[in-house]
Amino acid sequence: MNITARFAEKKPPEGAKVIGRGSGMQSTMDFEIGFRLEEPSPGRTRVNWYFDGSIGGLIGSMGARVLDPVAQRIVQDSVERLRQKLS
Repeated sequence: MNITARFAEKKPPEGAKVIGRGSGMQSTMDFEIGFRLEEPSPGRTRVNWYFDGSIGGLIGSMGARVLDPVAQRIVQDSVERLRQKLS
């Protein structure tokens, strides 16, 4: 799948928003991902993030029962890798 993305908003050091589009494998995807950083106490940072996307075509026809568990696993793996790098 070919994916293009760009920063739609940058607010260093508070956060950012990225929007993108992908196509390939007889499918399309549009997405938006963003995050905000907060300092709940000195020396600690909280990351509040969101992802909103839509998938159409062949991959989209699989439905949420197939795609949701895969998406959840990708998010969990990404967060764990980020934690490891920050530790």
